Amino acid sequence: MAYFRSSARYRSGDREHGYWNDDCDSRRLTSNDLVLCALGHAREHQADTAREVLDAAVVYERQCGASWAAIGEALDVTRQSAHERFGPTVTAWDTAIDEPLDLSEGAADPDATAARLDQWCAQHAPVSTRALAADAGLAETMVSAGLPSHTPASEAASVLRQARHLTERGATPGQREQYAARKQAVLRDADQTDQARSGDPFAADIAHRARIARAHHDGHPSGAWSTGEQLAVALVLRDARHLEAMGYTPQQAAQRVLDGMVNPPADLTAWLDGIRAALESRT
Repeated sequence: MAYFRSSARYRSGDREHGYWNDDCDSRRLTSNDLVLCALGHAREHQADTAREVLDAAVVYERQCGASWAAIGEALDVTRQSAHERFGPTVTAWDTAIDEPLDLSEGAADPDATAARLDQWCAQHAPVSTRALAADAGLAETMVSAGLPSHTPASEAASVLRQARHLTERGATPGQREQYAARKQAVLRDADQTDQARSGDPFAADIAHRARIARAHHDGHPSGAWSTGEQLAVALVLRDARHLEAMGYTPQQAAQRVLDGMVNPPADLTAWLDGIRAALESRT
């Protein structure tokens, strides 16, 4: 039959997808047997996929706050049945968030990994890619600039969730020590952010204008603001298009902002990151 491939290709191609095992051997079965065997394994594969999708959907709903009663009602089962069926899956998901297993070396220290990748891209990326990155002010941060990172608010939420998991499961002395160190670091970072926000009126003003830009101007600074304000907000929001429309490269914009500040920071990048953290903590 033209629909079916040769037995060799069929076995090698479909075995890895779960459609085939050694029971479906063309040397022992008729063509009709092969068809039935293949259909049976395809059906099993589809059932496994459906179970995985359903598991993921329940995990998502639980993360969004859905009760077991609501999930049971949606699946036309009792609350207890839903909890017995999906509870271990949800618990495994929660545990994996705070205690990930089999992390690669790079994933264990994402900042250091991103820095190494930034350096590699700066040296080995295609010339056209490096040129585009330079135009966007990302020549040295082609990888790290696009990576999401914790805001003070999300980091604090993660610490609180970790505390709940450790309490529910019972923490070892080592886990308690690790949690205490992480909590102290988060509180220290939050305190530094608050101090920077209260001690730098210009930074607070730019954070406020950035919120306005996001809420009312499609993420772009208002043309009614001063040049310095527009440039600073565009840098905070990484709005390369607005900078280009104003005739500035990111480097030129940064220098213009620094020149206009009464007390310019020693590290403008850190200053901008502080504003972004303050901005995200209020979203």
